[in-house]
Amino acid sequence: MLSRIAQSLFWIGRYLERADDTARILDVQMQVLVEDPAWTSARRASSCCPSWASSTTRASPTGG
Repeated sequence: MLSRIAQSLFWIGRYLERADDTARILDVQMQVLVEDPAWTSARRASSCCPSWASSTTRASPTGG
């Protein structure tokens, strides 16, 4: 019984680590999309996402 609990805890730990890695990858990809100048102009042109337009009012790396 103890070995079954240990095995279950091991697999829970692995699944949590995989979920954490996936969340980090998604976070980086989302930041790339938000900060990419080509996507910024496309978001400003569309009125479907006003919250993105307000988050992109910061100074851009290209000075524009």
